[in-house]
Amino acid sequence: MIEKVEVNLVNEDSASPTIIGDVCRKDVNSILVARNSCGGEFGGDIQFFVTEQTIITNEIGNRLTLDSIKVGGKVSVWGTGVTLETYPEQGTAKTIVVIR
Repeated sequence: MIEKVEVNLVNEDSASPTIIGDVCRKDVNSILVARNSCGGEFGGDIQFFVTEQTIITNEIGNRLTLDSIKVGGKVSVWGTGVTLETYPEQGTAKTIVVIR
């Protein structure tokens, strides 16, 4: 049975995602998302750490896992609000919606 989740995409910081972009790299507990293109212009990349509290769904709300996210895929990510200003920027994902 597929678990559907109602996701409230409004967090304390914004109803808009922190970033919409392509997944350039995926590790055991993080993804690197590029606002531009992978390997392209500098700037706009954010590495998001994925925790047990991170909600991952597809566009219609079906619950997914980190394994469902593919390098080269497109995602919308809402962060927890705290982003380290390193390169790439780093933060924790609150919600990830897999677009493709």
